[in-house]
Amino acid sequence: MAIRYEPDRMTRVTLAAAPVEPAAVRAELQRILESKTFARSPRISRFLAFVVDQTLAGQEDKLKEYLLGVEVFNRQDSFDPRIDSIVRVEARRLRLKLDLYYESEGQADRVLIRFRKGCYVPTFSNRNSLTDDLVSGSLDIPHLHPIRNQQAFSFFARGRHSLTKWTAEGVSEALSCFSWALEEDADCIGAYSGLGTAWVLGSALGMMPARNGMPRARERAGQAILLRPALPEANAVLGFVRAAYDWEWNEAEPILRRAIQSNPLDPAPRLWYALYSALAGRSERAIHEARRGQQASPASLVAHMAMGFACHLSSHYDDALYNYQLASCLDDKFQPAHVALGLLYADREMADRAIDSAGRANELRPHDALALAVLTYAYACAGQPESARRSRNELLVLGRTRYVPPVARAMASASIGELESALASLEEAVEERSMWLACVPSLRAFEPLHGSERYRRAIAALRLPRQVAVLT
Repeated sequence: MAIRYEPDRMTRVTLAAAPVEPAAVRAELQRILESKTFARSPRISRFLAFVVDQTLAGQEDKLKEYLLGVEVFNRQDSFDPRIDSIVRVEARRLRLKLDLYYESEGQADRVLIRFRKGCYVPTFSNRNSLTDDLVSGSLDIPHLHPIRNQQAFSFFARGRHSLTKWTAEGVSEALSCFSWALEEDADCIGAYSGLGTAWVLGSALGMMPARNGMPRARERAGQAILLRPALPEANAVLGFVRAAYDWEWNEAEPILRRAIQSNPLDPAPRLWYALYSALAGRSERAIHEARRGQQASPASLVAHMAMGFACHLSSHYDDALYNYQLASCLDDKFQPAHVALGLLYADREMADRAIDSAGRANELRPHDALALAVLTYAYACAGQPESARRSRNELLVLGRTRYVPPVARAMASASIGELESALASLEEAVEERSMWLACVPSLRAFEPLHGSERYRRAIAALRLPRQVAVLT
């Protein structure tokens, strides 16, 4: 006989089979109201207390938007829920607050008070009952906020996939998909974090000046943290922006550390922390964290690139080569791996291989500013000044119609000996607060500039930390 699955009916039957004593519910309500999570939220606390009391009194049928607006939120008798969304907004905030409470202070509570989306009647269950899976969501997965709207989830999944491409098109698609997900479901908190990641990646790929992308990344990450303070990705993005854009390196470190500690099993925050550590000149920490993230996600091209980047900036060239090559072997069309290989080969004075790799990168993504800059450097290392100048001129022509990162122009100019132009581009990078500026001291392409006072001032503007706390 076929069994028809009706989620709402199953939930009601299970709840009836696992009743919770009213005294236990009232004790749990008191614990919640006295918690730090709810201490500074008097309106939400009043909302929760009212609906729990009404439900325990058998008056749950009366818990409609109009009654709540008048009784809880002091609206006038003329209150119209179709015009004033106060009840729906506060109900969403209440669900998020409860999620946060049960992920932190309430982890050991035996009784759970929950709300199904779109319903103002609370449900009461015992933590160890079968009801947990049906009512409370995925409490066994840290910081997972289920997306129950199928259309929103579809957009969210497409956005996540688009980010893995590391292309301008992929970033643009991700920004659109995450925005659409939020239009479908304002509770899709992961979309805020995804938008933050997308804006950072857009800045890293040279799609836009850092001053256009990084503040937006900070804003989106902040929105996610406002709703879910311990969300790992949002904290990781915020910490990275504080370092690579705001140049507040010491303030950024504890934020990134919090991202890791929120969910130590998630490799992504470790990769963010590795990138931060590499830019901050903390080589051992960068390699350590990148390796842990890489081991946890061996299929991730980003993880192998992060490991290669950490090794490259610390002059562990053989290890950097291994990891960049691993990324390119897993996907020969992954253009950033070929850009990185071209730069590494040029740093190692392996000019022919540098030209091949940079040329492959330019072939995969024609008119890419970073690939052209590396190709210029590679030709210069090979003793081919005409080819180097031709690539550099192509980069300048490209800048007439689209944004070209000033660090890319600085590398190309320094490679062909036009130091004045290179220094001017570096100073532009300082004004823009380019996230790539922190790489400059570690790359051999910029060595011709090291004797200049203008170069020293540009690097000093970064306020790179001499010493920061170490994560244990």
